Amino acid sequence: MHTHTTAGMAVACLEEGLTYDNFMAAFLPDVAYHDFQGVTVDRAEQDDLVNSLGQSNALILRNHGLLSCGPTVAKLLAHCGHWKERAKFS
Repeated sequence: MHTHTTAGMAVACLEEGLTYDNFMAAFLPDVAYHDFQGVTVDRAEQDDLVNSLGQSNALILRNHGLLSCGPTVAKLLAHCGHWKERAKFS
């Protein structure tokens, strides 16, 4: 799921990205980063996103927003909720 929350977009624009200096950091797994390449319209760019994501379920699209993955819809939505709260504290 790709989101453009205010807090998520702010974190995506921070040079240091997501910070791990508070209690909420304990609730997110490793986060991956991807340099934003503009609006993705070329299927070949999919490989770049997959490579950046690696084994993580959380990807920060630098200067753009957040991307979350999950094995089920319930886990994905829970993960997105954690993202939303976590981004507020960075």
